[in-house]
Amino acid sequence: MARPITKADLVADIAAHSEVSKAEAAAALDAVAAVITTHLVAGNAVTLPGVAKFETRERPARQVRNVSTGAMIDKEADRAVKISALTGIKSAVNNA
Repeated sequence: MARPITKADLVADIAAHSEVSKAEAAAALDAVAAVITTHLVAGNAVTLPGVAKFETRERPARQVRNVSTGAMIDKEADRAVKISALTGIKSAVNNA
């Protein structure tokens, strides 16, 4: 398995593909992440066309196992973020 791409690598690639400075690319990437986060906190789904869909799901209260002790503990209800790859990126990965 290849090593994960770091933020610095991603910023450098964005800067090279869009002919902007690395500082501008980093600011744009940070802005996209902030906007997605804001919408998810508000309960909205966000779709990046051809890439992925981000949405939140309500998870009910449940019992989970503490991996250290093996004991069952109660976990409160919470929200989880689900990210689904869209057809465009799935096709690109499978046809590469």
